[in-house]
Amino acid sequence: MLEDRPGDPELHFLYGSARVATGSSSQGLWSLRRAAEAPGFELRAGVEVARAALMSDDAATATEAATRVLAREPDQRPALDIRAEARVRKGDYAAALDDTARLRELDPASGEVELVRLRALIGLHRIDEADALFRELEQRSRAGELDLAPDRYCAARATFHAERGEAERAREGFERCLEEHPADPLVLDTALDFFDSRGDADALVKLLRRAVELEPVAVQARQELARRLRAAGRPEEAEQILLAGTALESEGVPAHHWGALARHYFELGAYAQSAEAWARVVELVADPGSEVLLSYADALALAGDHERALEVGARLPDTHRALLRGRILFEERRPREALAALDAAIRLWPDNPSARYYAARVAEVSGDFERAISEYRASIRSGAEVTDAGLRLGRLHLSEGAYEAARFALYQHLEKHREDAEAWALYARVEARSGRRERASQVLARLGRVPGQSGRALVEAAALLAGAKGDAAAVELLSGRSAAGAAPGPNDAAVLRSLVAHLARAGRAGEAVARARAAAEERPGEALLHEILGSALEAAGAPREQIEAAHARALALAPDHAASLCALARLASAHGETDAAVELYARALAGAAEWSAEEASIGRDGARHLIAAVRHAEAAALLEDLLWRHPIDAAIAELLAEALRALDPRSERAQVLERRARRFGGSR
Repeated sequence: MLEDRPGDPELHFLYGSARVATGSSSQGLWSLRRAAEAPGFELRAGVEVARAALMSDDAATATEAATRVLAREPDQRPALDIRAEARVRKGDYAAALDDTARLRELDPASGEVELVRLRALIGLHRIDEADALFRELEQRSRAGELDLAPDRYCAARATFHAERGEAERAREGFERCLEEHPADPLVLDTALDFFDSRGDADALVKLLRRAVELEPVAVQARQELARRLRAAGRPEEAEQILLAGTALESEGVPAHHWGALARHYFELGAYAQSAEAWARVVELVADPGSEVLLSYADALALAGDHERALEVGARLPDTHRALLRGRILFEERRPREALAALDAAIRLWPDNPSARYYAARVAEVSGDFERAISEYRASIRSGAEVTDAGLRLGRLHLSEGAYEAARFALYQHLEKHREDAEAWALYARVEARSGRRERASQVLARLGRVPGQSGRALVEAAALLAGAKGDAAAVELLSGRSAAGAAPGPNDAAVLRSLVAHLARAGRAGEAVARARAAAEERPGEALLHEILGSALEAAGAPREQIEAAHARALALAPDHAASLCALARLASAHGETDAAVELYARALAGAAEWSAEEASIGRDGARHLIAAVRHAEAAALLEDLLWRHPIDAAIAELLAEALRALDPRSERAQVLERRARRFGGSR
């Protein structure tokens, strides 16, 4: 009916409400917002917007929507309930207490209101008042005056012990809560917060495994377990956990897990597999909705199957079709046409965060950085949780030396993406470059609490320390974590690589080789460790044969290992073997993930080699390709300008690129 009457507010209200009622709250938000704008629907639809936002874990939007309703009808009970809960979730505890005070007047027997009040008191660290309220609630519950939800009460009690500094009692409380309520979202969220704050990732993974064993259809627990395994560098385990969920015979559960599996593959850059998983969701769900179809089409587009992506897109509303077309044109590197399609999407839906985000991406690769900044900011305002606009804007501002703007963009991003390791690392660099080293250390401590990121946090901390006090200080920091053989996973190998590099720069190359050799001998099946040994030997000036042997062992275990291919390319180049070096750089670049820092680094090295070999046309072609994916990389812009000037000393494009490089910290 909406296809025939797209402006009908009642239809939008009914459709959005049905989405919320069937657990697809985020897919109902747009229609509910449309309805709430229409006369006569402000209250009904406004409450549903708030409810849908809360169910989507968007506490800020829930608060705003409920407040608009309450401005018209101050004692509207559902809006008050939603706003009180949303305010607690976003940490506005004092305001939540104000809401619960009014709710207690309206309904003195509500146990739910009392539990929200309890959480607000704990959040404000008013522990004595919380303790008194606990005793009151227990008495009233025993007397039959109050009906307390056991899951929420259990979580509140464990949180209370955590706030009082009773860590062991809190741990026991959360373990008991998860045993008794393994499928409860609030219990899971509060337990995750507690164990994350203590940096106890292993204990949390065990608890999540136990929760999934106790309640196999617990969607959130299974997906959280998979996410943490992926973050810890164990994507195969994560995949198996989600695949097991797709085989469960429970209404709606397989579709949820196929969707999670699609997102899992998408995160890993396996777009064809992601598209296949989304196809299963579409098969299982009678009306998959615009968000699922758009995600499916997006995966198809990134997998290069543009024709099928457009077929799926034909089922989308006009706004989404325009967005998808812009996305595909962006992938096809047709920026003018892409921007025209995205502008059409923005006209139809001005506060669509995805349309604004992709308009920013197109503007950025086109060199229109002012529009890119404007569109990224608009995307963040419309929905910072939807994209990584804050991360990209923070990176852009950091590159141009605008530290305060970078800090603000990253802060907004991290409010909605608390576990984004790249954003925490970038935030720490912003603080360090601003001269706020103590704050940078605090940020890195938070990075270390992200599942699977303790090693990365240590590497980043060592780099900051080396900049302030020298490589010897970094070595001292890292040495405790990289004893010989202690390299069981990617993060620990990264620590060892960092240690070896700092040792070499500190004039202790022999020790670096010894450390790397011991680790490689202890775990001979780890390609990373043989590559690190090869790097240590190279830094120590070892004979070519020894360096090549170490990297050959790495490549025997992982034929596309980019770092070893680059090392062999450097050796070949140093010995005048130009064609061999070019081939090795090409292999390394082909194996690197697109848009990654590794890709940019390999490409720069390969281009420098081509320029040195007076192969400027090849270098320019390579660099033009790289600049599309790394438009704010000053070194790529400088190298491309150099190659173009060698081909045409009066090149206007070279002048534009030189100005771009200067903006983003270039050396000229």
